[in-house]
Amino acid sequence: MRDYYALFSLPRRYTVEREALTAAYHRAQTIAHPDQTAFADEESKRRAINESALINEAYHVLKNPVSRVRHLLQIHGADLAQGRLSVSFLEEQLDAREAAENALQNGDQTRLNDLLNALRRASLQRQIRLAALLDDEHISREALRQAQNIALELQFLERFADDLDEKSGL
Repeated sequence: MRDYYALFSLPRRYTVEREALTAAYHRAQTIAHPDQTAFADEESKRRAINESALINEAYHVLKNPVSRVRHLLQIHGADLAQGRLSVSFLEEQLDAREAAENALQNGDQTRLNDLLNALRRASLQRQIRLAALLDDEHISREALRQAQNIALELQFLERFADDLDEKSGL
């Protein structure tokens, strides 16, 4: 597995400064972009295309909070799929989905906005907790275990918010 943090010379932590990531991405693409090899042999062009694709993938992974935590966990030998969602979290989400369906059926835009805002707040809370666990240079096994569970919750919340966005047209 390729370490996308190393590709951009960024510290290996959950919190990524957007400006630093974007600047590193642009620097890397300036060097590796296939246009730089317009007059080179076919092998050099192929390598440039592959390197540019890798840089694009790395940028998109590190830019997204869910894919970033998944990548960071993998670097540390942990797997998001080994995390567990608590029964209370699942019950809360079932209640929220039911409320969203009711609001959609009734055309209640105010309720939909409230639900979407609550999802975004919950997502941000998970991101803050992940930063607290994964921004240290040395991450304990227990921190990784906790991060797996929180990352699953974050993934769930983000998907729910995306679904609600799409269905409601907000």
